[in-house]
Amino acid sequence: MHALLLTILSFCPATLAQRDSYTVCYDTHNQRPLWTIHTIAPATTPAARKHWRKDHQLNSLPSSAFTNTGFDRGHLTPAADVPASEDAYLTSNAIAQNPALNRGQWRRLENRLRQHTGATIVTGAIYANCGNETIEAPCLLFKVAFLPNGELIAALHLNAPKIPH
Repeated sequence: MHALLLTILSFCPATLAQRDSYTVCYDTHNQRPLWTIHTIAPATTPAARKHWRKDHQLNSLPSSAFTNTGFDRGHLTPAADVPASEDAYLTSNAIAQNPALNRGQWRRLENRLRQHTGATIVTGAIYANCGNETIEAPCLLFKVAFLPNGELIAALHLNAPKIPH
């Protein structure tokens, strides 16, 4: 599995940046994350909610770019998976996410995956102009979890309210 993950990491057509508890493939030109990869650590006390902030190293969008767009700031690597890391709240780890998905099916998926300590999870966004005039949103979101026992869990979710023709 280690070789497979190294192969995944090599498919970053943008800037690859290591954070405290995850790695992000970030498109600095379009100011959007393409995917993140992290490993579920043993359960700890969740950190207090932090405030979203711009990732100056990657020149990500300011947190205010998500305000009044109709979308949530959705984590690619969930803050609950990396509770000791303030990096979870960098906007380089945020996508414009449909609120119903973010607070519903996506949250339930993340909670289920969090039960697999040691699982390595790749989460990504597929963009095709599905946002609105205020912000670009990915049309699809995906998660692939590589479990310690060798099993694989994969999910693909429609994120945006519309798919372009």
